[in-house]
Amino acid sequence: SLVGSEMCIRDRASSIYLGKFNGLDADIAKMCKMIEEESQHLTTIAQEYQLAEEQNKQVAATLKNNVIA
Repeated sequence: SLVGSEMCIRDRASSIYLGKFNGLDADIAKMCKMIEEESQHLTTIAQEYQLAEEQNKQVAATLKNNVIA
């Protein structure tokens, strides 16, 4: 069992730790925003890639075989 002074020390340490952790709220929110923006960016890149791939397939389908007769 903890004696009064040990509990006081643990309570202060816990309070300091929680204060520091809660101080990270702005950083965590900023990081979440950055992740969301990067996710949107990567989704846009993937969509552009898929469109280019589909266009390439269409172009390839128009190429003629046996061009040397």
